[in-house]
Amino acid sequence: MAEDRTFQFNTDQQGLDGDAIIELITIDVSSAVSGPVIIELLNFCNWTQTNGTTVKYNGTVYVPLPYKAEGFVIANTGVPPNPSITIANIGLEMTALVNAYDDLIGAKVYRRRVLARYLDDGATPDPNSHWPDEVWFIQQKATESKLAVTFELSTPFDLDGVTLPKRRALRYACPWVYRGVECGYTGAPVATVKDIPTSDPALDKCGKRVTSCKLRYPGSQDLPYGGFPGLSLD
Repeated sequence: MAEDRTFQFNTDQQGLDGDAIIELITIDVSSAVSGPVIIELLNFCNWTQTNGTTVKYNGTVYVPLPYKAEGFVIANTGVPPNPSITIANIGLEMTALVNAYDDLIGAKVYRRRVLARYLDDGATPDPNSHWPDEVWFIQQKATESKLAVTFELSTPFDLDGVTLPKRRALRYACPWVYRGVECGYTGAPVATVKDIPTSDPALDKCGKRVTSCKLRYPGSQDLPYGGFPGLSLD
């Protein structure tokens, strides 16, 4: 519906009074760290859905960004979904964020969908007319390039994102800073973020997975992995 009827005419493009479904995304950067942050909330909408137009809903401004969201399906049976979102790395802004805040692991992602006519600048503004908000957590940074950054998300219902007294519990991602105190690795370059062997210090980055940890500590039965791979609802 949104892709077929979004801003088909000039009046819709200018007045935002179409019946397209607009997806609004908020990344709560502050939830990923304990200290002060430069950007507390990152609010954006889909560039394609809004034709590059900034939108406002319930007083919040959402800037248009090219991104692709996949796997946002909530089911009450089976394995909890792990959707992903790939965000354009315009001006390397996403690279700056992941470098400053440890890949944004643990950050909350809010997904809201609303008809265009209910936006603040729409034909019939209504801040209460929208689908129920979805809350997700950034599980890990899957890929990063000069063009885009992809994050894998998890639902709070599978207990990823549960806060322990000291830190957030994540199943598939280690929160430790690579070569930091908790990580403890001080050896030669090992592998890239995708676990591809390398001897280049510039490419040596931990993928935050158990397999990544095993590459740094081969044969060890006591890995300093900071995630909780056994975490589940069972």
